[in-house]
Amino acid sequence: MEYPSLYDRRLHFHNTMRVPAIVTAVLLLVMALLPLMTLSDGGIDPRLPADLYGEDKFHPVVDFLNETIEVGDEKTLTIEVSLIDQSSSNSAPIEVKVTLTIYRWGMYDEEKDLEDLGKPLPEFKINETTFGDYWSGSLNVTLNDDPKPINPTVVVPTDAETGYYRIKVLLEFSSKNAKSMGYFTAQGWADNIELVRNTEDPVDTNYLISEAGFTVVPEHFEYISLPNKVPDFGNFTTPVIRPGESGTYNFTVTNRYNLTITDVFVTVEFYMWATIDDAKPIED
Repeated sequence: MEYPSLYDRRLHFHNTMRVPAIVTAVLLLVMALLPLMTLSDGGIDPRLPADLYGEDKFHPVVDFLNETIEVGDEKTLTIEVSLIDQSSSNSAPIEVKVTLTIYRWGMYDEEKDLEDLGKPLPEFKINETTFGDYWSGSLNVTLNDDPKPINPTVVVPTDAETGYYRIKVLLEFSSKNAKSMGYFTAQGWADNIELVRNTEDPVDTNYLISEAGFTVVPEHFEYISLPNKVPDFGNFTTPVIRPGESGTYNFTVTNRYNLTITDVFVTVEFYMWATIDDAKPIED
């Protein structure tokens, strides 16, 4: 099949394609970068089951788009926050304090606390205000069922560490709060998910919500003539699937070059199995 040249047009992955030999090395390079992007290129944090609270119980929701930011650049993130109450079509607005904190860094299978990086950290601003602790900030918003966008700006120094930066989220409202994974240990998070699944209250919070994040990449990473953008993979959606059920895993393939690529072939394979505590090659 032909893969049209585009600066803007995208091909949504739904069939099988073949990669010509001249771009095989490029494809492998792009695939090597994918672990940077896959916490979520957009949507609910995959470590929080999307159906955790069901459809008819009041609960807070955090949705986000994972942005890619080059070192030396800045970008505004979009983090949408809402208080879902399907039992009422006219929920009364609630005043909520939203706190966003950049708290952790990751690259491939390595993760570190920010204090262990030893490099300048991205500057974190909300409503154009730089906070004293420059990777944390709070603001007050009025929320109901309709998602409200929170738009912090991230400014990345030229010598910042490339990788994925996690943003933990805290919502405080009506003498209650909701916290994302950054406020718990991995085991505490898993235990809390199990408690909620059993219709019990989580420990040390009233609700569990997803975190957000952004990816820092080298300078000129997104420049169209560089081979690491031919093609580009993005817009991943990763379903939560129970045993015996099915779901759709999809992503977008984009030709970021200014010429047509023909005979494109994409191979998708299972290669790892993992839980919060363990990971194994799929053959094991």
